[in-house]
Amino acid sequence: MPGEAAIEFFGLPGAGKTTLAVGLAKALTERGFPCRPLLTDAGPPRRTACERIARQIKLLGICARFPRLSSAALAYALRIRPYRAERLSRVAFLLRLVARAAARDTTSHDVIVADQGVLQAIWSIGLFGSPPPARPLETLLRSVHKRYAPLVVVVEVTPATAHARLVARPRQHSRLEELDSDEALARMSASAHALETIVDAWLGPAIRVDNERAGVRPDELGDLAARVQAAFRSCY
Repeated sequence: MPGEAAIEFFGLPGAGKTTLAVGLAKALTERGFPCRPLLTDAGPPRRTACERIARQIKLLGICARFPRLSSAALAYALRIRPYRAERLSRVAFLLRLVARAAARDTTSHDVIVADQGVLQAIWSIGLFGSPPPARPLETLLRSVHKRYAPLVVVVEVTPATAHARLVARPRQHSRLEELDSDEALARMSASAHALETIVDAWLGPAIRVDNERAGVRPDELGDLAARVQAAFRSCY
């Protein structure tokens, strides 16, 4: 498999990705499978003008290093309607994710367990747009897979359940939290279809976990850990 050994969770906001990622990392470590959780920041940090310029220069370097991936990501974003300029920042986030993964120390025996990752970043690009265009999506996923192919754990919940959890939890900078309740639920439903389209087109390994019921029992985490270990033995 290309890139480092990693596990990334993918699902709707409120699906329980972070809770499951923390629990899975602990369960795998207890089973003699050392892991390091990598959790999403609560929000974007405030940066000085110099720091922002430095980040843009670094982004140009990433584009030069991964030209096919960069062009595929941009082509995908531009095919989603209606056009939104903020999608370009989501493209940049995706490119930085892949670049960081490619640069990590692959000699470490620890497996990265991320509560979000490349598929979540691709889903985020089209959050407020038309369904993912099939051909550009396939091209983008092939480009990502050549550089980085994590094991993806798809967290399955209904849009209604995800929406209810999103409303109940403290704000975590999801763009869906900025919408009124009815609009957020409608967008969540549309996003669930986009999520399935991305999963179906993903070329790497993926397993699914049902998290409709709130709370995960230790035996369920043990079962998930066993499934993940089996997937790693067959793929890495």
